[in-house]
This record gives sequence, C-alpha cells and structure tokens, in this order.
Amino acid sequence: MNRYRDTWRSSETPPIVFKRVSDYDWIWDDRGTGSYKGITIWRPKAIESGYYILGDAGVPSTNSAKPSTSAILVKEMEAGALAAPVSFTEVWRDRGSGGAYDGRFLKLNPPSGYTCLGFAAIKSWYTLPSLDLYRCVKNQYVTTGAGTYTFLWNDRGSGCYEALTLYSNYPSGSDTYALDAFTFTAVGNYNFPSGSPVLLNGQFVKNHQEVSFGADNFVFNVYETPDKDVIWTDRMTGAYKGISVWRSRGKTGTYSLGDIAYPATTQEPVRGFVVKALKEDALKAPVDFRQIYKDVGTGGQWDGAFYQPICPAVIERWTCCDEKPLAKATYRLYAMCEGGIHDTRKIVANEPESISRTTLVNNGDSTQKAGRSVSYEFSQEYSWGNSVGLEIGVETTVSAGIPFVAGGEVTVSASTSMSQEWGSATAETTTDTIEVEIAVKPKSSKIAEIVGNRYTMDLPYTATLITHYTDGTTGTRDDFSGVFRGVEVNDIRVIYHSDVPIV
Repeated sequence: MNRYRDTWRSSETPPIVFKRVSDYDWIWDDRGTGSYKGITIWRPKAIESGYYILGDAGVPSTNSAKPSTSAILVKEMEAGALAAPVSFTEVWRDRGSGGAYDGRFLKLNPPSGYTCLGFAAIKSWYTLPSLDLYRCVKNQYVTTGAGTYTFLWNDRGSGCYEALTLYSNYPSGSDTYALDAFTFTAVGNYNFPSGSPVLLNGQFVKNHQEVSFGADNFVFNVYETPDKDVIWTDRMTGAYKGISVWRSRGKTGTYSLGDIAYPATTQEPVRGFVVKALKEDALKAPVDFRQIYKDVGTGGQWDGAFYQPICPAVIERWTCCDEKPLAKATYRLYAMCEGGIHDTRKIVANEPESISRTTLVNNGDSTQKAGRSVSYEFSQEYSWGNSVGLEIGVETTVSAGIPFVAGGEVTVSASTSMSQEWGSATAETTTDTIEVEIAVKPKSSKIAEIVGNRYTMDLPYTATLITHYTDGTTGTRDDFSGVFRGVEVNDIRVIYHSDVPIV
C-alpha cells in the first residue's frame, strides 16, 4: 500500500506539488458564431520544467482579456503519481456556426487507475494538441463528491450542427481539502451533468511553498526574482532579429548563474533566477572567461561582448554563454554544482508614483514663498488567498495582523478581526492632506508633486481554520495555508520641480 493513501505528514515529501500561475495562451473564442453567450478558452503556461496543466480554462466572454483567476500546475514528486492522457475524444466541433475560427473541444482519456480533471480545446478541426501538455492524476490523490458544476457557456444561437455546454469545476465547500484548479467540463448537449466534478485532494497535493524538499541534502537554493537589469541590446546593429541580455538581481548573498538572452530588442523576460549557497564550496567564482563574440563593426548603440566562464575543477558550468560589457573587472558570475528548486516571495518597490500635484505661479519681480495644504488620496488592496480550494464567495472572519511595508521591510500590524470573501480583494482608499512650502523665482512657476512608492507583497502564511457547520458543530484545521497578497502605497513625500520661466 502506498504510504500516502490515507495520510501525509509535513515531514515527508508529498506525492504531488502544485503552483498557481496567472499567465495564459489564447486558444479559441466564439467570435462570429452567433451564440447568445460568449466564451474564450485559455491555456495556462507551464514554463517551469516538470510542471503540467490539468486542462484548459474558460472565461465567459467573447475575445476576453487574459483570466484574472490563477490556474494550478502540478508536478510529480512520487513516481507514477501523474500520467499523460492516452488519447483525446472529440466532444464538439463548431461545424455550421460560421465562426471566425474552427474549433473543437476534447475529452482527455486517462490511463487505467488515473483521472483527468479537465478538458482541452484547439483552434482546428483536424489537428490535436500534444497529449504531453496535460496530466491525469492517480485516483488515490483526487477527491470525489466535493465538487460542483457551475454553468459557464453553451452554443445556443450559434447554428452549430452539434450542441455543447461548458461547466466550471468548482469545490462545493463540503470538503475544505478540494482544490480549485480553474478547469471546465464539456458535455455534448444542453443537459446538466449528473454527479460532481473530480478535484485534486489537498490532503496529498500540496502547494510547493509549503514543502521543504529535503533541504538538508541540498547544497543551494534557487530563487525566482522579478528584478533584472538590462546588460546589452542589439539596438542599431542592423540584425534581422532582435535580442536583449538581462542579469537577474537578488538579495545580498545571492548570485546569478549567467545572463538571460531574450529574443526581443526592447522587451524583457518575465522572471530571472538567483542562487544562494547552503553549504560551503557549493558555489565558486569562475577562474577566467573565454571570449565568444564581440560586436565590432556592427554600428550598434552599445559595445558588447559574450564570454564563456571557465570554472574551477569539479565545478560544473550551468550556462553555455554569458554576456557582459567590456569592463570585465566589475563582473562576477557564480557557477554551481547541483541543486534543488526553492521559491521565495519578496517585496517589490516600484518607481515613485504620482498621487497629486499643485502649481504656484509668481508673476512678480522678486522671489515669493507660499504655504499650501494639498489634499490627496490613493487606493490600496489586500487579499488572503488559500491553497485548499475554499469556495469563491464564501465570507470568512480573519483574525490576524495585516502585513505592511516599513523601511523596506515587512512588518505586521496588531491583530484585528476583519471580514474576507474568498476570491476577492479588500480595497481601501486613504484621503489626507500635506503641507507644502514653496519658493518661486520671479516670473516663474513651480510644481510641488506628492509621490509615494507603491509596494506589492506576495507572502505565504499559515493559519488555523475553524469551520462552523449548519448543525452547530465545528471543525478545525491547523495546517491551513495560502498567500497574502497586498498592494500598498507609503513613503509619501513631496518633490519640488524646477522653476519654469513664464513665457
């Protein structure tokens, strides 16, 4: 018997881990079909190696924006916990609709002993998506009877030869372990399906942020970071295709393994990675560099060269080629031996954001000083996300301190009780005044601008969840967890612009 069949202990590595993503590729929508309701199908992007999608996602709007809801990607930690579907079965194609795009909806067929938790779509009548994009879940790691179907879309009014109805697969709230993966079910008629959708079982499938992947056996951690510096671009080189090179930037004690080449001159990659040693001698600086390329004669805006690091003995180079400006002495690249993935969430301070401004005009012949009270307001929001699939819209009382930013660090306020509706954010608008003292030169004007730094936080949390049932009983979970997401404005200050002569 598998040791995870009945229980999972936090000291063990779970059979499956998941992460939530909010980046998608457009697949199909109902433009031109004439259907009474709209639908757009999106596919979650599974960029990180080892993570797979459970099914495509639907937004009930024609040509919709990317979904604001996150989808789940799964990764197998125990051999055989996940498996690719063995085939597709067509549920519907849009023949007769006159739609702008040919489209089909497909059922994923699992191997024996597995369950597929979603469906797929494709903008084609004749081709199929890759089976390897998707994963089905071993039966012992799913939960039945804990889901509910919610109407998403049907093709009524489209004139299609066949019927199709889509239903979102949501947790019903009867089992707090059921996970919402943002998938749908497709049926080839207009009847409500019997039964309930099968969902991931959060007793065995754990958020990757909750799991310690045997850190005692690892020599370093790999951290994802949104902070990057541009190093070089091919601007004005005349190259047929564009490229830019970026360097990941992390906290003190972390290092880049090599620069990132991105196939666009002015765009940048979504994320970078840095590493931090857990054991002595896990990371070493290269002993030298071997030049691979120099852009002599291109006429490019920036001089640049690409170098290959020469690593010390027994250290493996994990980058094929890295780029740097010609000032070699200012550059340190670290190579690594072996490693395991560990994600961290951090605070990102953006550039100052303009909140309000006032302008003073001096038409006189001497410098004038004036004081003024300037009113301003700004909005902030926060939400308590959960990793166990609590039903969207359920209102919960949260007793906790609210994380906020002070001096560039996270501080938690005194504990208070507040109402939280799962799946939504709490927004707050702050109104205040600030006193400004302005000296304006003769025949000039000057702007006093109120600015503040807008911080975003993405912080994992753990809590005790107490569920009150209608029969008067309660249930308690000590391992409830999720991510606190907050957007906050602080460091409010006044910036005085230069005097501008009156023309």
